Amino acid sequence: MNRSTAPVQAHQYHLRQCQHPLELRHLVLDLQDHPALRQVAIVKMPDPVLGERCCAYVVPAPGASVTVESLAEFLAARDVAKYKFPERVELRGDLPTTGEGGKVLRRALEDDIRTKLEREGTP
Repeated sequence: MNRSTAPVQAHQYHLRQCQHPLELRHLVLDLQDHPALRQVAIVKMPDPVLGERCCAYVVPAPGASVTVESLAEFLAARDVAKYKFPERVELRGDLPTTGEGGKVLRRALEDDIRTKLEREGTP
């Protein structure tokens, strides 16, 4: 496999909900285009049947009002198939990042969603 035919790895992992890593990357790009969002990250969320699903963490832009419904409408308007929508969306004030590089600490977000699921009684 040469460089031009190698699959692009979005965030270094492939989620079963999104059938191809490129679809995950496109979902991130679609959400990043939302005018009311400042930051977006999609992480793995445990699922007892599929193994894992998508969970989107979004940070609204200052002064913007964002709802899960408005994000779903935005993705639908961009012709994103419903099965590609994140299983869950978490609104946050900010995302944990590395100090200097500003990279999102996805492991911290994965731990966060796992803890929330445990509190809710979902495996």
